[in-house]
Amino acid sequence: MRNSLLLRLVAGLGCSGVALMLALMFMAALVVNHVGPLADIVNACAPGNAPGPKQLSNAPEPNPSTSGPDVLPAAYTTRPGAKPLDAGSVRNAALAPKSSANSIPSNYLKLYKAAASDKRFGGIPWYILAGIGKVETDHGRSKLPGVASGENYAGAGGPMQFLQGTWNGFAIDGPTFGPDGAPDGKPDGKTDRYNPADAIFTAANYLHHSGAPGDTRKAIYAYNHSWDYVDLVLSWANKYGGDNFSLDDPNYAGFSCGTSDSTASEFGKRIIEDAEKWLGTRYVYGGGDLNGPYKGGFDCSSLVRYAVYHASDGQIKLPRVAADQQRDPRGKRVSRSELQPGDLVFFTAAGAKGAHHVGIYVGGGKMVNAPHTGAVVRVEAIGWKEFSGGMRFTMTVKA
Repeated sequence: MRNSLLLRLVAGLGCSGVALMLALMFMAALVVNHVGPLADIVNACAPGNAPGPKQLSNAPEPNPSTSGPDVLPAAYTTRPGAKPLDAGSVRNAALAPKSSANSIPSNYLKLYKAAASDKRFGGIPWYILAGIGKVETDHGRSKLPGVASGENYAGAGGPMQFLQGTWNGFAIDGPTFGPDGAPDGKPDGKTDRYNPADAIFTAANYLHHSGAPGDTRKAIYAYNHSWDYVDLVLSWANKYGGDNFSLDDPNYAGFSCGTSDSTASEFGKRIIEDAEKWLGTRYVYGGGDLNGPYKGGFDCSSLVRYAVYHASDGQIKLPRVAADQQRDPRGKRVSRSELQPGDLVFFTAAGAKGAHHVGIYVGGGKMVNAPHTGAVVRVEAIGWKEFSGGMRFTMTVKA
């Protein structure tokens, strides 16, 4: 009886109710990450480039001679006659500390190896790309300005720290990620220097243009005009190439998910776009309204409500909570097999009469949603255990 009453209470409160429920359970048993409909969800990609004004760092330029491994492999000693190029590309935003922190996010390793095997780039060793990724931003894990958004003190941005001008000349549309978390080889149709896939493939392209793999030292010097920088990158490359590293959890910041289903309608695409522009915005219990983040963020139903409202130019104003949104008579109910990008996806606890969570389907078994307290708006794989149906809203989109 107690469980039944609790389920009815949560269902009536929508996603705000489940957030409260999760918070209480966390305090009681520290198991918030293993309860409810999100238990089976694995972060597939996102958050993307954080919204907000351009960020500039006032930090002094880092000194590469005091960071990273200090043993230079003999194979990389300077050769007589090696000449650097005339134009630099980037400036490092965050050098790796001189410590045993030699891990590489597993998805970054896959991208480094995918770029290395791409015939367009002449077979640049993956560990050279990884050495640059480590020195520049610790494989996108640095929290300094210019990594996930904005630019650093020198105007560089993204995990591989490209100046915008160089990016414009060499940008490559890298692969998106498939359901297994591996690059699927399918570009998303745009280039973004904050997207690690695009950034790593562009780094390979620039290095190849600058002489790699034939003259790797010269190519790395072109990337950043400092021989100390070259030595530092190659020291990390030697470490990685010698299998002296460990795999870390994936780092999905900046990854592009897009709509991996060609059946998306123009209205569906608009719904997704209006939701995804808030990627990285934190979840706030009871937050968000039709004007955007409220109280500092969104919850699940307010994000959906905002996206549908703006995609429809204000013509479709959904109810506030997930359970009422699922009952909205203007929508068409669709099954899991019928889902198209832009459809709403609902989740209902066993025995409950209304949904407690809602997201927006983006294709490929993924959704964009505001998951729970402590998380941010993100795109992730759907846990189907409590999926209780989809809902499609349609309208003619003006050009």
